Amino acid sequence: MTLSPLRTRFFRLPLMRYCFACFYLALLVLHPALSQAKMVDRIVAVVNDDVISLYDLDQEMKPFISRIKSMQYSADKERQMLYQLRTQTLNRLIDQKLADQEAKRMKISVSEEELHNAIERIKQAGQGTDEDLRNALAAQGMTMTDYRKRVQDQILKSRLVNREIKSKIAITTEDIKAYYDSHPGEFGGEQVYHLYMIFKQFPPDADEVQLQTVEQELKDALQQVMTAQLSFPALAEKISDAPHAQSGGYLGTFELKDLSTDLKALLEKMKAGDMSPILKSDQGYQVFWVEKIDVKTGKTLEEASSEIERKLYDKIVNEKYQAWIQELRNRSAIKIIE
Repeated sequence: MTLSPLRTRFFRLPLMRYCFACFYLALLVLHPALSQAKMVDRIVAVVNDDVISLYDLDQEMKPFISRIKSMQYSADKERQMLYQLRTQTLNRLIDQKLADQEAKRMKISVSEEELHNAIERIKQAGQGTDEDLRNALAAQGMTMTDYRKRVQDQILKSRLVNREIKSKIAITTEDIKAYYDSHPGEFGGEQVYHLYMIFKQFPPDADEVQLQTVEQELKDALQQVMTAQLSFPALAEKISDAPHAQSGGYLGTFELKDLSTDLKALLEKMKAGDMSPILKSDQGYQVFWVEKIDVKTGKTLEEASSEIERKLYDKIVNEKYQAWIQELRNRSAIKIIE
């Protein structure tokens, strides 16, 4: 059950918890100093005896907001993306609050030493220094304090899962074989596409005439490829507006499973040397070209067994964890404040 942040909803909110929330909100209204602070921070959700503040929500959203804004969506699309982000992030914070409360009830904790050791292992795996980690976090709008809390939450979740879920899961050899037989594309020799792209951008507020002009210019330019006057990479280097134009529009090598549903459906119909139709995106027109297609050697059932077991295990763990969180939601007092 997904909770909407745009409506206030109650789930069997006990009187003591309701009074707590009302008392806190009354303080914000009646006390001058707190009333001013309300403009900076306020409560966005009450989860049993705990609260989630607007600051908490904003901090969680910050790294993703910058990515969304950098995508140069239309104003309506950007608003829609930010709304979805807020909803998903608030629900994730509520789930984390519930998990934290359950961990506290079960007396599951993470010591400072355990947290320090976990972060050290992360730095070693990335072969970076403490300064490298701090710089990487800063680029995402996070502080070391934010990151430590996130790592701590991950450790707590892992321990909760181990205690409540993992001990009850068993993957059999029959499960593994059934998955292998039903997913021949994953293990039967994956095709690898060497992909190029030409991109022509149009203005965000382009009218129909401008759109048609950009599309026609691209069609005319592509005639040089179709008549063998220029190669696709040469034309990409000459006219493409994408950052990789200088490398002839080369995107890299891709397996179908790594691509979006639309692009996957497109490439499945293409052979080496084929050029796609002109495709319209939110920001411009795209044309793809498949230089060549390699075929990777497939895996036997024995070779794929450990990978399949891990996939099945992770899938079941995630499903059971979500069901467990839903049980906690059902028996908890949750209030979302618009």
